[in-house]
Amino acid sequence: MKSSVIMWILFGIVAITLTVLAHYAAKKRRAAMAAQAGQMGFAYAPDDPGLVQQFALLGDRFDRGFGRRARNVLTGTWDGRPAVAFDYSYKTRSSDRTQIHYLSVVCLHWGLSAPSLSGTAGGRSEPGHGQAGR
Repeated sequence: MKSSVIMWILFGIVAITLTVLAHYAAKKRRAAMAAQAGQMGFAYAPDDPGLVQQFALLGDRFDRGFGRRARNVLTGTWDGRPAVAFDYSYKTRSSDRTQIHYLSVVCLHWGLSAPSLSGTAGGRSEPGHGQAGR
């Protein structure tokens, strides 16, 4: 009985230590990203809920699931055009698990109108969503 209590205490100490280390590593990574963004002339934000709402209007992957987040957001101009890049994630739930889906998004405003395109993870176009890959 005594050894199982000691094991649980050790497990708790390890879990807390790992959580604290992960927090500080993430903080250090965000600071490095902000510094790099500044050197490139971009602004950095750890997250931006407004982007989630804005991109949800595009449909497809941006209005799926729940817990949608835009993280590591870079905004600025590239070659004189407005640009934004961010890590996007959303969650889906099946009967026995929750899965997190990750995408990296880069948008550059070209000032042109174009039909919307949609692709799958395999890179093929989905029916009714433009002619990607042709």
